Amino acid sequence: MAVIKSNAYGHGLHEIAHILHKTTVDWFGVDSFTEAMELRKQAIQTPILVFGHTPRHRFKEAIKYNITLTVADDEMLRDVILESKKKHHPLFHLKIDTGMHRQGFTIEALPTVLAMLTKNTIQPTGVYTHFSSAGNIANPNITNAQIQCFQHANTLIENAGFHGLIKHAAATAGCIAFPNAHFDMVRIGLGLYGLWPSETMRQKFEKKFPLQPVLVWKTIIGQMKHVKKNDAIGYDGTETVTQPSTIAVLPIGYWHGLPRSLSRIGQVLVHGKKAKILGRISMDMTSIDITNIQNVKRGDEVTIIGKTVSADIMAKHAGTINYEITTRINPLIPRIVR
Repeated sequence: MAVIKSNAYGHGLHEIAHILHKTTVDWFGVDSFTEAMELRKQAIQTPILVFGHTPRHRFKEAIKYNITLTVADDEMLRDVILESKKKHHPLFHLKIDTGMHRQGFTIEALPTVLAMLTKNTIQPTGVYTHFSSAGNIANPNITNAQIQCFQHANTLIENAGFHGLIKHAAATAGCIAFPNAHFDMVRIGLGLYGLWPSETMRQKFEKKFPLQPVLVWKTIIGQMKHVKKNDAIGYDGTETVTQPSTIAVLPIGYWHGLPRSLSRIGQVLVHGKKAKILGRISMDMTSIDITNIQNVKRGDEVTIIGKTVSADIMAKHAGTINYEITTRINPLIPRIVR
């Protein structure tokens, strides 16, 4: 399963789907029913699983467009049962809570769930769980316990007479570090885009899996100006230059997804050289120091995310994770496939 939720982790839902649906990908995973419908409108016929909540009024569309939903709580289960009274119900996978304690039925609740499905002659098409700590390879005990719990859940399901369900548990980290968690399908999300779920995983597995980030994020220089020593830059004058300087103004800011927390500390690339962010990042503009970079002119390309200014480096400076950096790139910014 190629996980393309949240605008394909910021890489572009439509663009990534059109690249992958012609490959050996068997499923697409999305967060919302809205994302699933966007794919169907693009004539993508690959099976789709919606991870998040789907309200009952969308069930008719789910049936019509062959979209598989997640049933993870009693209310959703009741909705499916009520829909089955109309002789039709959407395809769905059961979600099992094996220790993450977010979505899913607990092992204790599972017998009641299975009894309700049996009583109403309803057959799920899959069953899955999600690991809380698969990226923490220094402590595999948590994930191994979740794997055992999931295996127990599958035994209960089969003993209740439900066979042939697609079983899946591993996302990128689980797929790489826990081969015993592959089951019938793996869900590749972050790794699909060439990014690592954790630095420890990268250090241990990068030789075996040489992931390469697929995204480069660029803008241009919109304006240039000279400022004097001790001039304050940007809102509230949070930074003053210590020498006569040349600054460039980029037409990009936190509305576009450049974290405000990178104010005064972030870096971008101009002509292949690092240029420091000056002062506060604004909603739509950011100032950078190009004093020591030669032959810069308006319209020159600026790299926000690239090989030497990676999403991982940006995340470290911003005090967050690479997932957040890429997923928060504004969807309105054009994605160009090359």
